[in-house]
Amino acid sequence: MKIFAILLYPVYSLYMKKIIATLALFSCLITPAFATDTLKAFEEISALNRIDPAQNPQFESAENMLSFNVITSKTKVTARTRDVILAANGKVDSVNVDFKDRNMGQGVYLGFDAMNMRVLGNGFAVGYNEGQIAELMPEILASTATASGEEADTYSLKTMLGAPVSNSEGQHFGHIKTVLFKDQSPQAEAILIELSRNRMIALPFGALKTIPSRSTVAQQKFTLDEGYAQAAQTYLKAR
Repeated sequence: MKIFAILLYPVYSLYMKKIIATLALFSCLITPAFATDTLKAFEEISALNRIDPAQNPQFESAENMLSFNVITSKTKVTARTRDVILAANGKVDSVNVDFKDRNMGQGVYLGFDAMNMRVLGNGFAVGYNEGQIAELMPEILASTATASGEEADTYSLKTMLGAPVSNSEGQHFGHIKTVLFKDQSPQAEAILIELSRNRMIALPFGALKTIPSRSTVAQQKFTLDEGYAQAAQTYLKAR
């Protein structure tokens, strides 16, 4: 391990020197009005990409989350995830599910907080058993329309995948490869954007500036916050 650390140190030192030099140049190029926020954005982007985000074990991908089972308080699988609806801050707001013993067509939406849900290693756990869920079903069905992700302040995780992303000037930047969640957390931490084939960059979830379509069927479109867009371009030039 010591030999490995000695061999790795020059590479890491070179990486850090390059980042520090870029930060210094960056601080001279940007306008004072954006200096603090953009430098902070650059540091966040550097931290997210220090390890390949797609291979980072601390993250759970959107694809994995969309394949989750829904487990009752009795640890019994009762439903399968169809879609996950995120609030504007990236936290899971509701989960669209198919119940194993019910034919619901488009599925029903379970409010994450209302159902006392939490994220496990391979699924969403609800705070109720099957009997209690059956009793709550009329209330669940009544609230489905308001939890469907069609509001202007929510995101459909399924339709985020592959969605185009433009920079703050409206120019194409890339498309969303996946959304990354902290392991066993309902909070989206980052978006992994594919710029070109096999060329990607992770940005904080908060870099998404606008909510696009109100429909969960149509593909969504996103714009980056100006500070993050500027920081991302500078990071890519330095990498």
